[in-house]
Formats: sequence, structure tokens, C-alpha cells
Amino acid sequence: MKNIFAYCIVVLFVACDSSQKKSVDTTSEKKESKEITTEAKSNDSKDDISLSQHGDYSTLFKLQKGDCSFVNAKDIATALDLPEGNIDEVIKYNRCSYEITLADNSKWIVSLQWHPFSKDDITREIENYKEEGSPLTAILSDTKDTYLCIHPFNRFLMIFNNNYDGTIQIQYCETECKKLSKEQQEARKQLAITLSNYLLQKHKK
Repeated sequence: MKNIFAYCIVVLFVACDSSQKKSVDTTSEKKESKEITTEAKSNDSKDDISLSQHGDYSTLFKLQKGDCSFVNAKDIATALDLPEGNIDEVIKYNRCSYEITLADNSKWIVSLQWHPFSKDDITREIENYKEEGSPLTAILSDTKDTYLCIHPFNRFLMIFNNNYDGTIQIQYCETECKKLSKEQQEARKQLAITLSNYLLQKHKK
């Protein structure tokens, strides 16, 4: 009788131990599966953001704070099809700023500035601008390898390429915007897009 009782205890112990192992294995498998899925989504996100490169833009993105070597009055005149005499440089701290007389004789103040962004930061910013339902806008450059990201509330455009540590910001509407119509503000945004595409073509190697 004692032997039968002992045998039952052993069988019960083995059954419980086996059940616990199965539970642990199942939990482990679920956790591993979840991690793989999360990693896959992360990789998919990065793949969606990354673009095939069609040139080297080091002279545009590898700069220092306050460096204005990437743009000048002649560039702006050429990009916007204006006489160079319509472009006046304005001194602003750490900014490359210009007062431009447009074809309709209205004035446009545009400021360009290099910012130190890491590649990961740029990827996250692009994701934010591309997020569905966001009022922010991300469009492809004419070179098809860089994002032009537009912030409509603060009225600036960011030239983002996550192959480089650095970005160019174009403030296309400053204090004078308060006096402009929506059509005029939209026109200045389009000029900023035109200027961005020109700079990418100029620096493409």
C-alpha cells in the first residue's frame, strides 16, 4: 500500500513539473515571437524611410553651426529666376538670411540654417512628418533621395536625409507673414521648395 501511495506521489510530481515546463516554454515562445514581430516592424519602418541615394550631398549636410558656405545670393537668384540685384544679404546670428525683392515687387525674407541632427533623430523626424493624419507634410525632393518636410504652423522647411548627421532648415515666412494673404504665404512655401531642390542639385556629387 505504501508503495502504491509513493508511486502516485511521484507520478503527480512528474505531471506537475511537465505542466510547468510547458507553460514556461509557451510563455517564452510568445515573448520571443512578440520580440521578433516588434523588431520586424521597427525594421520595416526604417526600410520605409530610407531612400536609394543618387548622389553625395556632403557639402550640404556636413557643416558647422553658422556656416553659410552652402548658399549665396547668386544661388537664390538662379533658383528663383531673379536678378542677383534683387537679393540682399541680412546679418542674423547663426543664420544665412536674405531679403528678396520678388517679381511682384513684394519683399521676402528667407533664413537658412544648418542644424546638427543625428541620423536616428532625422529618421524619427521623417516618421513624424509622414505619420498618417498629421498636419505636417513630407514630400520627396526632385532628386528622389531626400525628404522636404514642411511645418505649416511655424512656417519652415527641413531638408532631411538620414544618411547624414545634419539638416538644413529654411524659414520661409517670418514676421512679415502676418501681413500676407494665404495665397502669398503659400507662394513663399513653394519658393522654399524650389530653393531646396536647387541646393540639392547644386551640391549633388
